[in-house]
Amino acid sequence: MVLNFFYKLINNISIIIGALLSVLAIAIASLSIFFIINTSIKIDDNNKVLTNLISWYYNKPIFFEYIKVDRVSESYSFFITINGFKIDKYKNYKNIEVDNIKFKINLSNIFNNKYYLSNVAIINPEITYNSLKSFQNSNQVIKIFNNILKSIGDLNIYNGSLNYIHKDTNYFISKINFNKKSLTNTDVFGDFLYKDYNIDAEAKKFTFKVNKALNNFNISINFYELPLPEFIHKKLNNNEKYSINGDYSGVIIFNFAKNEFSNIQLIVSSDNTVIQLKKKLLYDDFTINYIPNIANLSLNLSYNLKTSNIKINNLTLNLQNNSDINTEVIFLGDMILGNSYFKIDYIFNNIFINDYILAKNQSNNLFLKNFFSDKGNFSI
Repeated sequence: MVLNFFYKLINNISIIIGALLSVLAIAIASLSIFFIINTSIKIDDNNKVLTNLISWYYNKPIFFEYIKVDRVSESYSFFITINGFKIDKYKNYKNIEVDNIKFKINLSNIFNNKYYLSNVAIINPEITYNSLKSFQNSNQVIKIFNNILKSIGDLNIYNGSLNYIHKDTNYFISKINFNKKSLTNTDVFGDFLYKDYNIDAEAKKFTFKVNKALNNFNISINFYELPLPEFIHKKLNNNEKYSINGDYSGVIIFNFAKNEFSNIQLIVSSDNTVIQLKKKLLYDDFTINYIPNIANLSLNLSYNLKTSNIKINNLTLNLQNNSDINTEVIFLGDMILGNSYFKIDYIFNNIFINDYILAKNQSNNLFLKNFFSDKGNFSI
């Protein structure tokens, strides 16, 4: 779902840029006059004649309050400002509004068919998107995103918001900030707040970074004190035996090779994960009274989309016990989705089993009162 939001975020940025280039035709016409009068030009559209003409020509409902053109002293470069930019009810977009757009162009580049923009600043964009299906055309978004990186120098988006409506579910991303430095430096940085209205929680902050080299790039999204996603929470807790709760911080990395989505890496940590038994677990020879408290959890896993292979690089649980001795359990392994195969290696150090397991045979309880360290594996 996070990747889906990121695709939608990139796609919406692309829509804004595309519409901006449509209005650019008016700005270029203004520049021709500007060469004659050699002063600033401001085109107000209070009567909406120009916007109605542009909307008719491009078959898109495009509106703006005014366009202002300022010439950079002793050069063929110009700053263009578009205020009150709006696209209303375009396809699945309920509305796209931007308070202010400003960018710099150079006429000599345009005359040479090089449509480079620089010093692009998009302030307070607001987008509402209504979708009846998940956004899945990732290759198209990647292509659009690459074109943006190639044609825009430094790009800054300030305080954006995206209201994404999927069927009966409302997702809201706010305070979106986006930064790209130059044409030669294609790295992208940004952050945003995300609120899930399905759960009673405050908006959570995410930061992201895009690194690109040739046709390979990765998207890193950092998250902080995030509860389990709703679908995972329901799957883990809708049973009669146990419940799992906690907040998690970490990073999810989406890797692309030759512009194709190849694998995902997840690195997570938590210091407040709680696994509670809803009732004692009864077995033939022993009873599990409770699950030990997890002082710290750390997880590093990767998923290969082509092979459907999940690799647990490391899952470490530091457990609390009734002594001051450090207790930990480590898991490593491989499994394939849609296949019954899995292999897990485990290591445990200083496990005091008697803290939470009671043997029915009293003589075995004496055995359980010792600390154990061991390793092994199991597979199916």
